Amino acid sequence: MKGYLGLGSNIGNRLLNLYRALCSMQSHGINVVRMSSIYETLPVDCPLPQPNYLNMVVMIETGLEPLDLLRECKGIERSLGRERPYKNAPRIIDIDVLLLNGIMLDTPDLKVPHPHLESRAFVIHPLAEISPDLVLASGNTVADVKKNVKKDKILAMWKVRDEGFRECEENSYHS
Repeated sequence: MKGYLGLGSNIGNRLLNLYRALCSMQSHGINVVRMSSIYETLPVDCPLPQPNYLNMVVMIETGLEPLDLLRECKGIERSLGRERPYKNAPRIIDIDVLLLNGIMLDTPDLKVPHPHLESRAFVIHPLAEISPDLVLASGNTVADVKKNVKKDKILAMWKVRDEGFRECEENSYHS
């Protein structure tokens, strides 16, 4: 099944946190096919002041069912030290299931498409970079939605060379 995941980090070594999460995916049955650039963004909907985020979107292929994919993503978060002291707390890593092969799912644990997919610049801008012609549940393409989503909370963007992250398949990182 093809899908899209959103990754974010705003504490610790944010870039390394993204790298470790991407490297962990392969051993959890999640194959990263394409990656967006990395976007530095201001926190959104956070109750207390927080550090800026690094965010990206990845296209994946997996044989996992949606709830199993969610469990694997949450397992990766826990293995990297993610804690959840309160809603929207700062995080070492956050992995959100955004889209899955046109599947629509509404369970207490997982909603696909992600409910904020079309309104958050830190999701729609990186998604437009890797799949601009993808048609969303609204009937609009990602590129069309992007035109209407302000990017005022995006501070910077860094291009990522796929081969840089692909190295983790051959040379897994151990700290």
